[in-house]
Amino acid sequence: MKKLILLSILASLSFAQELKQNSDNSAELLEAKKTFSSTAISKDRYRSILTYNKMQESFQKYCNNGNGEACNYMGILYLSGKVVNQNRKKAQEYFSLSCSLGYEIGCLNRDIM
Repeated sequence: MKKLILLSILASLSFAQELKQNSDNSAELLEAKKTFSSTAISKDRYRSILTYNKMQESFQKYCNNGNGEACNYMGILYLSGKVVNQNRKKAQEYFSLSCSLGYEIGCLNRDIM
């Protein structure tokens, strides 16, 4: 549980870092990150399955296109098991990919697993 809280905090920090670095600020990716932030912090907040799926699809799309931050979010989704079935191996793979794409928080997440 402590790891999930830490990952949620790191995800929030990564959102601020991404805005600061002025990387890919497409509306789709920003919306996915807003959805993630609101659901990761408040477990009681109800979100429809369609919203979760759209968020996951957006992160997957941007991860496939080389966005390290999106790969980090995919790792968090797999680690938490909130949107997809929990899979620690896939989470580790996404964190490693995120790190290899130069996203430092992905390296931190990979190292704490």
